[in-house]
Amino acid sequence: MKKYNKILNLQTAAIYSLIFLSVILFVFSLGFMTQFYRLLRDGNNEMYQFFKDLQSLNNVLFTAAIWLLLLSILQIPINFKKMGINLGCLIFVIFFTIINLFNGIRVLLKNRYFKFQFLQIDFSSLENFSSSTFNFDLTMLLVLLAILLSLILLVISLIIFIKRPNWRERDG
Repeated sequence: MKKYNKILNLQTAAIYSLIFLSVILFVFSLGFMTQFYRLLRDGNNEMYQFFKDLQSLNNVLFTAAIWLLLLSILQIPINFKKMGINLGCLIFVIFFTIINLFNGIRVLLKNRYFKFQFLQIDFSSLENFSSSTFNFDLTMLLVLLAILLSLILLVISLIIFIKRPNWRERDG
């Protein structure tokens, strides 16, 4: 029973970590374009076009954050059962992980592309502009953490689902 409680505590920690991370990702996605606003206001045509194109990354990031937030919150009533998870719960966790992997890979690919494009732009015409790639690097970190936590939750859920009959037999 102690092992079972430990694994349930890990499941709880993974779910709440995902919720916390999804809120951070959501807020970050709302302010993602702020660093690049000067490209629109003071930049040349190349910078203006980059700013316009970069909005597609922001859109994908925002969409991924919304999916992560909603599906993470839905994990609470679905997975917090005293006797473990059933097949329906496991299917939901698998669906959740697939959606997060799909969205995460989309964000990471676009992020990599735009970071490369950003580094190719000559910002010498903009005074006091920081050509920092911090937003791109933070995007990568947050999305990779979300993917990792989703995979951890999937592994924990599989362990609970597979071991569930053994734990019931020992307790009953």
